[in-house]
Amino acid sequence: MVTRDEYLEDLEKHRDRVDVLLYFLAGILSERGWLHDESKGMEPEIDYFREYTPKLKDLVYGSDEYKRCLEEMRPGVEHHYKHNRHHPQFFENGIEGMI
Repeated sequence: MVTRDEYLEDLEKHRDRVDVLLYFLAGILSERGWLHDESKGMEPEIDYFREYTPKLKDLVYGSDEYKRCLEEMRPGVEHHYKHNRHHPQFFENGIEGMI
């Protein structure tokens, strides 16, 4: 059995390591949040999303007109998927690649 002091020293090391790792992870998440959807403000996506986002908001989800708009904006959406890792389509094996 370890002494009380040895146990508390190990516990402190463990807590420090968890703190460092969580701080590191928080930095990664913060950066991803900051950069999230940044490509929608650049070519070629900006023109597609600027035109179709307002239209989609006023359409019934899944309606023929909604589907038509999605098809028309497909080049912008596909570019977005290919350049943003928060979409499963970014990864070769889809959602499995996100793990």
